[in-house]
Amino acid sequence: MKKTLLLTLITSLFSLSLSAGPLHKACTHGTLQEVKEIIRNLTILIDYEYMPSVIKKIVNAKGMDKRTPLHHTARSGQVLIVEYLIKNGADVNAKEKLGWTPLHLAAENGYPTIVELLIANGADVKAKDTFGWTPLHYAASGGYLEIVKYLIKTMQEVVPNKVVQYVNNAEDIVNRTPLHLAAMEGHLNIVEYLVKEVKMINLNIRDNNGRLAQDLALQKDHQDIYNYLITAQKQLIINKL
Repeated sequence: MKKTLLLTLITSLFSLSLSAGPLHKACTHGTLQEVKEIIRNLTILIDYEYMPSVIKKIVNAKGMDKRTPLHHTARSGQVLIVEYLIKNGADVNAKEKLGWTPLHLAAENGYPTIVELLIANGADVKAKDTFGWTPLHYAASGGYLEIVKYLIKTMQEVVPNKVVQYVNNAEDIVNRTPLHLAAMEGHLNIVEYLVKEVKMINLNIRDNNGRLAQDLALQKDHQDIYNYLITAQKQLIINKL
């Protein structure tokens, strides 16, 4: 009973300080050794038999922004720390205040190895944040083709009948798909991949302002993408004849 109360007290106090705490900082800018040392110091008061449960609570504790240590290390690209946190029970699908999972952050910041690690350990590739964006939206927007390919490959393996829906996902707050975002940000390689490799991709989805993907490309002066999408659209019409 005494140990249970002590465990609760330690993890509660730790949670309150996490937003500016040493563990979050180490997961962002530090080394694996620093992370291990901080966690070891936080568990020093508990008998060894309780250490695994203490560590699991620590690595899943959330700060004021609702981010866990895994959110921070996925965002900063610390592969060894990601592996260590997952091994010690980190929740790969934890959501912070904007609904971002660690996978959202790894995809947004272009870390394919971390994306693969998270997915291999159960991360949900379909997870949506409060804006309606999946990790694919972030990877397409950021121009990370390798991650885009891996996310779609994962969907093909897990739920093959949902791939088209996943890629044509237009349920964000302004009704934009990953194709809209790639076109708008000037990532021709991703636009080409989505059009060529994803069968039945919908080129006619309009955002809340009535704009197609090629309209956004033209608006941002990405003439090459505009021309490519116009040609692709014409070819689709011809193929239907």
